[in-house]
Amino acid sequence: MRHANCEGLLEAVLEESIPMHGRMIHGRRQDGEFYEEPQLYDARGRVSPSLFELKTSDITPDSRPQYIRAVDRAMLNKMLLDFLEQMPNVTLHFNHKLTGADFKKNVAWFEQRAVPKRDHAQNPTGNASTQSNKDRPEEIAVHFDFMIGADGAHSAARFHMMKFARLAYQQEYIDTLW
Repeated sequence: MRHANCEGLLEAVLEESIPMHGRMIHGRRQDGEFYEEPQLYDARGRVSPSLFELKTSDITPDSRPQYIRAVDRAMLNKMLLDFLEQMPNVTLHFNHKLTGADFKKNVAWFEQRAVPKRDHAQNPTGNASTQSNKDRPEEIAVHFDFMIGADGAHSAARFHMMKFARLAYQQEYIDTLW
């Protein structure tokens, strides 16, 4: 953010962040007993000695525990969009579906969607598969200098980029406990 040449952005984000001096590790020992262990961060966000290992007499102004900053992701997204909207060389497109991209000519094609996809999990009131061809959204071409594809695990931007760039991509789903 420091190098974004966007005056006030870093200061605005830091003002909304909170310092996180450490983290709490929860686990289970081999004997089955649960434990909690606090860990402090150093100046680079790495874990420094445990609070239990740190003696007050060992702390000097130069060695005192450091912190990282935590920020609400929704607030950060909104703030970044607000700052981007103010930039004269940035155009934001919402409710568009990337249907193709030519990275040699720097042009991308999008379907315009007047309303968000109706069979989306956040708005499960319809089914897009019942849409007829006459209702197909209009397609537009957008010329770009730089395109950011922040469209998730099943990225259309990555799919189209792989047709133009020599890259190896592998995706693996992991089991989670939640």
